[in-house]
Amino acid sequence: MPGGQFQSPEEAGNLVDAKGKVFYSFIGKVQVAEKTVAQIRYLLTMHLRKYIENPQIDVKVAAYRSKRTYVTGAVMQPTVMPIGNMPVTLLDAINGAGGITADADWRSVILTRNSTDERLDLYALYQKGDMSQNRLLQHNDIIHVPRNDATKVFVMGEVNNPATLPINRSGLTLAEALGNVGGFKEITADASGVFVLRASNEKSKIADVYQLDASNAVALILATQFKLKPMDLVYVTSAPVARWNKVISLLLPTVGGLSSLGRL
Repeated sequence: MPGGQFQSPEEAGNLVDAKGKVFYSFIGKVQVAEKTVAQIRYLLTMHLRKYIENPQIDVKVAAYRSKRTYVTGAVMQPTVMPIGNMPVTLLDAINGAGGITADADWRSVILTRNSTDERLDLYALYQKGDMSQNRLLQHNDIIHVPRNDATKVFVMGEVNNPATLPINRSGLTLAEALGNVGGFKEITADASGVFVLRASNEKSKIADVYQLDASNAVALILATQFKLKPMDLVYVTSAPVARWNKVISLLLPTVGGLSSLGRL
């Protein structure tokens, strides 16, 4: 063949067409799809015996191009990952796309196969070693890594800096959430009234409510162990004195106005 030993395996090889056939000298087109390398070698040898005495044939796969999986979403480089003779897993595909971005949702990676979606949890895979999440990929699988727009919690009430906090890949505890907003307002907050409101899975009730008495130092340990979930609402109530002061501040303009009317 022209070029001989200087050709790459892909250049020297025979391309398999859309019908699963290759063209080989003397023989013509040969069906190779769905056959092993050993079966193809035997088939070529049998055909070449008509033209060559005791032919010696070596068959190798130069490149795999017909099977692929797609990686999209919050990854560094969305890509098409070829599936060759080595199995490709979910981690292989994500690493091949350069890894996931900082705003990716680790807990809700979507695997689409045969028009059916399945949710996979990279957090369980990385942090807990759950290898059942590291699926073997098949031809035409689609891996989509969504953004973490929905994986956030809301911290409100008598805290120094009320904010919306993202849940990162290591999770977010109640103690971390309170620390990230600067803690309680020392003068107005009621440390015994820290509430976590979470949407309930039961149809009979709207939300599950958890209360933490942070005035008890022992109870604060529970805050370091309480894992927040996406869309949780953390609310710190105000102290009774602070609530009374708010009522007085609302009444003062009215009282002042009535006093002025009385003098007139």
